[in-house]
Amino acid sequence: METKKFIISIVFIFLLISVRIFFPITDVFQKVVAFLSFFVVIPILFNSLILKRKFDDIGLQFGDWKKGLIWSGTSTALIGIIFGIFIYFFGFYEKYLIPASIVNSYKDFILYSITTTLFFVVIYDLFFRGFLMGILQLKIGFWAVVVQAVVFIALAIFAGSVIWTLVPYMIFSLFAGIIVYKSRSIIYSSIMQFIILFLLNAGMIYTLK
Repeated sequence: METKKFIISIVFIFLLISVRIFFPITDVFQKVVAFLSFFVVIPILFNSLILKRKFDDIGLQFGDWKKGLIWSGTSTALIGIIFGIFIYFFGFYEKYLIPASIVNSYKDFILYSITTTLFFVVIYDLFFRGFLMGILQLKIGFWAVVVQAVVFIALAIFAGSVIWTLVPYMIFSLFAGIIVYKSRSIIYSSIMQFIILFLLNAGMIYTLK
């Protein structure tokens, strides 16, 4: 990528994130529209129309499935250990929040997993690992993995979100970045995150019953 396009891309990303932070949101519908607009539609249009890059360049491909599976499997094991430590030594489940409606309803739990958990997993992967990291790695290589993770964590903290609810995504950010970097696809990292969150939420529900 030309230096000029790279600088324009970084400025664009900074402005996009800034507008997203200060964009007024009053209900769930507006939140969904904002996330889809700022983290999916606009980045894809910028990638296609301005940068003239393909969907493959932001991880929308199968990529190297062998590396995807290997690094996903390795990351799942390591993340499992991390969460085990968090749960047994730091009382993670006492601070972690899930909707009360999914605790006593298996149907609601499945629906929540598909419409909410999977939704955010894919959006975060597409923007931070696909779009942002895809641009950064053209100039700084593997360090793009670290940078996108730092940006995500900083954004989560600055946005004033419920930190313990976002802790899983913060932990995922680095591992997901590595998976996407190695496989050149967001598919494997998204599947990994979804499975872990599904099991994490299921475990939370089990402890509440």
